[in-house]
Amino acid sequence: MKEKKPHKTFLKWAETYGPIYSIKAGYNSMVVLNSNEVAKEAMVTRYPSISTRKMPKALKILTCDKTMVAMSDYDEFHKTAKRHILTNVLGPNAQKRHRCLRDGMVENILNRLHTYLKKYPHETVNFRKIFESELFGLAMKQVLGKDVENLHVEELGTTFSREEILRVQVLDLMQGAIEVDWRDFFPYLKWIPNRGLEKRLEQLHTRRMAVMNALIQEQKKRIASGE
Repeated sequence: MKEKKPHKTFLKWAETYGPIYSIKAGYNSMVVLNSNEVAKEAMVTRYPSISTRKMPKALKILTCDKTMVAMSDYDEFHKTAKRHILTNVLGPNAQKRHRCLRDGMVENILNRLHTYLKKYPHETVNFRKIFESELFGLAMKQVLGKDVENLHVEELGTTFSREEILRVQVLDLMQGAIEVDWRDFFPYLKWIPNRGLEKRLEQLHTRRMAVMNALIQEQKKRIASGE
């Protein structure tokens, strides 16, 4: 577990213990699901009965106390937010509307791969870097209606490049989510400070919210201008 790649550890254990098993972690017990069938039963069929759950300190901060659909309890917020996401981004009608954006993404990926091949015919290709960039661009277009090349963040007094926006909004969140606070496993010792972790999480959260607010303000300006 020290590698901070728990999915690899869980997969290895699944070979021994099967598709569902529990782990005793300090005061808490965690249940790990390692098959599509079991995960579907838990997250779809029985989700309402298990959705109210405790959150690690890191996720509680980074999700603004569960205000992300994947992390929220099954309540009115969850149902409303999920409905908006399905209607505007992930549902079948939304997917039809965004078809041209996905086609454009595929074309961009192919162009970038061909260009790289011509310039560096004998070097390995970093597929992740290309796919990551293009998928982020697609997400921005689907959510905001346009890709964002750079963004001035007034709260932080600096301008963020597209790569920096990706880092703050997506990659830092994923990295912070797996930060382990040992107090989560021993709640009766939560009065002991863990300032190093708390400071890192607060910095990630502050930067992310500042960038998000700047994106929202830019979107409001576009709407006000009639775009």
